[in-house]
Amino acid sequence: MAYRDAARVFDGLSHQEAYEITGALVTLRVIKIENNGQAGVNAGKAAEFRYLLSQNENGARVEEVDFEI
Repeated sequence: MAYRDAARVFDGLSHQEAYEITGALVTLRVIKIENNGQAGVNAGKAAEFRYLLSQNENGARVEEVDFEI
């Protein structure tokens, strides 16, 4: 999903803010960027991410992430 598409899901969220949220999730090691994609409205290639936290059979997080801000 492109950042502009992600921003449309939440009222008041800009594509820049969606990008910043993604950066925070990378910093917290919740996701990893697999492919940066291409910038631009009509570029046709969105970024790809991998979710890094463990999950049990029900999809719940198994372990807590320990971090400091």
